[in-house]
Amino acid sequence: MVKGQLSGKDKAIIFDGDDTLWETQPLYDAAKEKFLFVLQQHGFTQSDIVALLDKIDTVQVSSMGFSRERFPSSMVRTYEHLCRTEGRTPRPELQERLFSIGHSVFQKTPNLYPDALETLYSLRQTHTLVLATKGDREVQSDRIKTLRLGPYFDRIYILERKTEEEYLMIAQELGIALSQICVIGNSVRSDINPAIRAGLRAVLIPRGEWEYEKSTIEGGSLFVVNSLADAVALIKRQERRGVDEGNT
Repeated sequence: MVKGQLSGKDKAIIFDGDDTLWETQPLYDAAKEKFLFVLQQHGFTQSDIVALLDKIDTVQVSSMGFSRERFPSSMVRTYEHLCRTEGRTPRPELQERLFSIGHSVFQKTPNLYPDALETLYSLRQTHTLVLATKGDREVQSDRIKTLRLGPYFDRIYILERKTEEEYLMIAQELGIALSQICVIGNSVRSDINPAIRAGLRAVLIPRGEWEYEKSTIEGGSLFVVNSLADAVALIKRQERRGVDEGNT
């Protein structure tokens, strides 16, 4: 999905969506807590149940990608694994209940971070703004629409995966120099490392990262901040410095 006309500005910011502009990890965490509670009610007392779910969910990315079916099916597979371990027969009604718990994540509207709209409004004055979010196309489209974020962006991309190639494709379509494009995201694996490999600047907000997204930072032009407001201050400070250096 690509939306919008280019602004003609010579600088661009590419924003991630989940856990950068809006909070989704709390929805997953709440679902995991309910999943664990239900299993404990049925006599499963292992201490590593949530860790096992995370492992199975990460493995399933290779076959199911970021579809809305993966997370709930990972809950069912975790339950089935525990049943095999304990010599139990999986109960269909419990399988359905666990799938419903996992699917509830996609039926709730996430909250915007408090400084999200102010950040977008502030940067939109001077930058081409791009949203490059990853996940189920329908889920992401609904979130963007419900949160009313469309008008803030010149381009919107919903991607199956984020790689160096996707970032380079976006840069080419923007027609803006790589050195003038900054990526803001929370995931080292999906936001930061691909941006660095593509030669873009990157700002990491370390929050809400699930097991699959954990990775080692590859280096390059990276800055770490605590919030979107801090990201705005950093970008404006860097640009003022650049103007001052150009006038000397």
